[in-house]
Amino acid sequence: QRPTLTSDRNLAGRLALSRLATRVSMTVERGWPLLLPLVIVASLFLSISWLGLFLLLPDTARIGLVAVFAIAALAALYPLRFFRVPSSAEIDRRIEAANFLLHSPVLVQ
Repeated sequence: QRPTLTSDRNLAGRLALSRLATRVSMTVERGWPLLLPLVIVASLFLSISWLGLFLLLPDTARIGLVAVFAIAALAALYPLRFFRVPSSAEIDRRIEAANFLLHSPVLVQ
């Protein structure tokens, strides 16, 4: 018995949705560790600001500390140049590995 056209479309739609979800999760998995240094620098800056330490410093020290944070933020952006968007083949391999599919049925499509 041959599958109907509706079931083929339904399967293709579910596969497209699975690919999209996998692409998003792989992008987050790869991007989060690269963004973490910037998050840490921003957290330190906000902590110092909320504690009111900038108000206790003289103007030159305050400007110097803000400059140090600006340089640290720029340096924290450097790891982002190593970010790679997941390719379609990598996404298909992830789907196959997660579902224990043998012989690459998704990749072959």
